[in-house]
Amino acid sequence: MIWNSLCAVHNNCFAHTLQLCVEDGLKSQPEITAVIDKFRAIVSVFHHSTVLTESLKKAQETLGIPEKKLVADVRTRWNSTCIMLRSAVALQQSIGLALFSLQQQIEEVATI
Repeated sequence: MIWNSLCAVHNNCFAHTLQLCVEDGLKSQPEITAVIDKFRAIVSVFHHSTVLTESLKKAQETLGIPEKKLVADVRTRWNSTCIMLRSAVALQQSIGLALFSLQQQIEEVATI
């Protein structure tokens, strides 16, 4: 805060103001919000499931891709949504293979 005469003038942090602008812009586009919510759900499922995490590691190994984790976004960090989307898109092939192989394992167990 900067004291100007007898009143306190509040100076917002530029990064926080930028984060609020980006958040408002994303919220104004329901199609984009829907896509981001789907990515959040995918990342969340992988983060909460050790089985899926291991399946993702094996898929990356099979594809010869360096092992990377999906990155979750943090709503208070303006660029974390972008980082989350980039990580999910970069691992798209690995995610697909991980889910496919898990589905195959489930079908094999169901036929026993």
